[in-house]
Amino acid sequence: MSAVPLRNNKAAVSAVRAVTVLGATGSIGDSTMDLLRASRDRYQVEALTAHTNVQGLAPSNQVMINGLEVGTVYSITTDKNMKTIIVNMNLTRDVNIPTNSVALIKQSLLGTNTVDIRLGDATTYLGQPAVNYATAAGTYKQKIGIQKYLALYNRGFDAWTEQRRLDYPVLVAPPSAKSAYPVRYTYPIVEQNLNSGSYNKASTAIGGDLVITKLFWDKF
Repeated sequence: MSAVPLRNNKAAVSAVRAVTVLGATGSIGDSTMDLLRASRDRYQVEALTAHTNVQGLAPSNQVMINGLEVGTVYSITTDKNMKTIIVNMNLTRDVNIPTNSVALIKQSLLGTNTVDIRLGDATTYLGQPAVNYATAAGTYKQKIGIQKYLALYNRGFDAWTEQRRLDYPVLVAPPSAKSAYPVRYTYPIVEQNLNSGSYNKASTAIGGDLVITKLFWDKF
């Protein structure tokens, strides 16, 4: 049985672009994983581990957490020198995997190899100077806002609401965007067409029916 760090912080089935990181250790690997964690709405790290001996593990073998199947081994790759073997996994359940988790290669009584993910806890993450409230940089709004935004990565609307409430993290619309960063939905077109009198009054009262017009609780 072998144990190795499991480097992905999140694996989910979605329509986002799947990414496999070859070489997720060291400063470059850590930087890559930090970038992918910050872009979960666009990229999915299927999963990765680094082994020197996979003990006969093969594609389609089960991936388990606490006895529950959460996916399968997708592929196994290596470099020409056979020094590091990368096990890519396709997780079919929406699972939170702390960064200090490990992946164990185990063999069942029937002789079938499986990947057993032993979940870590939040202690390592919370102990980071950039995360710990006592040592993280910025105001209370920045410290709380950034961590809450990250915690709500799989609840987009709630994350958007908290970002507007606390103003962190600072999000900037791309140069090609049709507007500045949106802070509200505009009123439905049906209201404009069928209830124009009330629509015009409401639009004037809030300062314009625009995506950049802040709501009453988002003024400060």
